[in-house]
Amino acid sequence: MTKRFLHAFERLDDAVVAEILTNKLSDESYEGVWSRVRDPIYIFADHNMDGAKMTHHGGTIAGTATGVPVQLLFWGSWWNGPGSGMKGEIIAQTHRLLASRYFTQLVQYGIPRAPVWRGAMTVISPGPPMSGSGTETMRATLDMVDDLLDDDVFPDPDDGPRIAFVVLLPDGYVVTDGGLGAHWHDYDFDGPFDSDEYWAGWVLLADAVGSAPDETVVTVAHEIAEIVTDPEGDGWHTEVNSGANEIVDAGQSPRPGNTPWTANATDQTAYTDDVKLQAYWSNAHGRTVIPVNEGYAARLRVKLRETSRRTLGEGTFRPGKGGLSFCIADRDYWWKTSALDERIHVRFDATGFRTAKTSAWTINGHALSAASGTITLSVTVQGFSGKEPDEYPASVVLGYAVTSNGLDITVTGVTGGFPITVGCAITDADVTGNVLSQPTARPSVLIGVRGAVVEIDPSYTRQFEGCLKVFLRRYQEMYNPTRRPRPGDPLPFDIELIRQRLRVQTPQEEWDRVRRVADGITAAFAMLEHDEAREYSMALLQGLPTLSSPFTIEELEGGFVPLKVHTVEQDGMTEPRAD
Repeated sequence: MTKRFLHAFERLDDAVVAEILTNKLSDESYEGVWSRVRDPIYIFADHNMDGAKMTHHGGTIAGTATGVPVQLLFWGSWWNGPGSGMKGEIIAQTHRLLASRYFTQLVQYGIPRAPVWRGAMTVISPGPPMSGSGTETMRATLDMVDDLLDDDVFPDPDDGPRIAFVVLLPDGYVVTDGGLGAHWHDYDFDGPFDSDEYWAGWVLLADAVGSAPDETVVTVAHEIAEIVTDPEGDGWHTEVNSGANEIVDAGQSPRPGNTPWTANATDQTAYTDDVKLQAYWSNAHGRTVIPVNEGYAARLRVKLRETSRRTLGEGTFRPGKGGLSFCIADRDYWWKTSALDERIHVRFDATGFRTAKTSAWTINGHALSAASGTITLSVTVQGFSGKEPDEYPASVVLGYAVTSNGLDITVTGVTGGFPITVGCAITDADVTGNVLSQPTARPSVLIGVRGAVVEIDPSYTRQFEGCLKVFLRRYQEMYNPTRRPRPGDPLPFDIELIRQRLRVQTPQEEWDRVRRVADGITAAFAMLEHDEAREYSMALLQGLPTLSSPFTIEELEGGFVPLKVHTVEQDGMTEPRAD
């Protein structure tokens, strides 16, 4: 069967109309197009800094056109033994961190390019102390880096570009006065006239051995962001000139009853590419932010399942004189219409989100006010009068239930079909802090509630299809044996004139038949006398039982479209072709 592409428009408010695009895969299956998030960024509603903005204090920043190189130093032999797996995970996450969009908002602080990966190594000697205050830990870190510089393991800082050293402390290290990480600077003394500043930070292993190092790497990201914007304490931090309150320190939400610059706060965090990140202050936004990677998207998938049916009407019909009577037996054929009760399962696919969650479900633009219940819709029901299509306005009541993986809709007691649109918002559940706005996909899907179906005697349908097949073969042999359109061919009937009158819930078998019917009308007006062609064409259109309205003679005769003729060059000859 041919996949069918559907579109509809839904009014969101007085000024906004949304276009809803859907692939109809079968009579029971629909698939909405992907809703993609542009320029994804988390923006938080509050902050935890002792000021109103970040101010540059006249000193150094680590802004280079090529990006500041980041060097990880794993301190101690533990990282080559029990910690080797954790080391590999930290390196992998740091690679993804540096490749992410996390640092893009630092351009406002004079950082034109994100930091770049330089490498990782394990430092065995000197061995690390296993405890110390935050100040003592920072001093030991700087001394260890200084030793490596003195031993020419790394180039002198003034050889440029300066390296951002991040030292990972081994499992079991205790910071006696608390803290997960810090950074500072010192100078590498090579003589009275050569004293070079270098930058380093330390990070405590904050995750259980064997688990994902999310809490460790979020601190790595924190220290890198602050090393590049305030490497020596006189770069970017709050205007009160407190070096202890830098851009990422602002990324916390004070708990209820507390004001900013409090220890009683929740870190503002989110994930991108499975890397946990903390928010940092953006002067441009006047808020804390987390820029994240492109690729956030979601779509809705639908499965319809018939739960019961009841007969609405049944009878017989006999083909009229003319039309197809020359190839369909002149006898009675049966028909039957039935009402359907259905269960509609709406599910979602999502990419980019670490743990996607749904909210704000709507049906026909109306918000669902509870996790389950009913909703009343005013619709145009497309049913049948006898076996002929019929339409009438009605109020229908749908049951619904929001589930962890989507939405279930129940349709009962209706006597015809109607289209509905379903939409929702999809965000990430793995976010902490008070979010103001976040990457949000808003997928939607158009669904044809079947409601009622008509069945036609299969023996009539077989004769109809056989008659049409033979007729089209004769046309092909007479006008187009090579199956290539040529200038001078009969004008084709516009298939879209038929498709526009089919319902969303029109069976796919009937949708596929439209192509053959349109070709049959083209053939009829090419091969038959005019009156016979009209009769034959009208009989063909009657083979489409869900047309929303019949064709008039004027619409039929005005439905032919001119061919577009162009030329192509082949073997040095210019040859006309028709589209």
